[in-house]
Amino acid sequence: MTDTAPRLAADATTPGAPTPDATTQRTLADWLRSADEPFAGARDLVRDGAEVVVTGRMGAPTSSFDVYAALRRREADERSAPLVAVFAGPVPKSDDGLEDLLWETLQHLSDFDEVPWSDGVVAALDTGDHVVVVAGEAWTVDALHPHATESSRRAPWPALVIRPATAPRVAP
Repeated sequence: MTDTAPRLAADATTPGAPTPDATTQRTLADWLRSADEPFAGARDLVRDGAEVVVTGRMGAPTSSFDVYAALRRREADERSAPLVAVFAGPVPKSDDGLEDLLWETLQHLSDFDEVPWSDGVVAALDTGDHVVVVAGEAWTVDALHPHATESSRRAPWPALVIRPATAPRVAP
């Protein structure tokens, strides 16, 4: 990861916290293009025109609902480009902390959703460790944060990269 990537401090009141504007999208796109070791498929997010949703604290029901609403809009519009949810809340200090917040978020997404599953969903659930069903479709979820032990998972802010489970993924 480059030294120029912006970092968040431990709370959302810190200057530099992401806001829902074009600056966040540009900063994220710049990071994806310039990171020394981005996660598999990272540069595809820029090429494929990923939508960026900025919300509050990862694991909070209100932030999870923002992500859920964005996924529902994508399904209604039949868009298959990835979604990146960027969280402005406190930064997890470890991979375990991020994992806990990830599972809270995935549980919220599941709790909010009442749409029946499509026929291909059950098979898609076997494709990865972090797969969630929203709006009757399966989505893979990759978690990123500034303190990740794996350099390819370090991002300027806590974020979830959400792609249709049927979308091809680039091998690491």
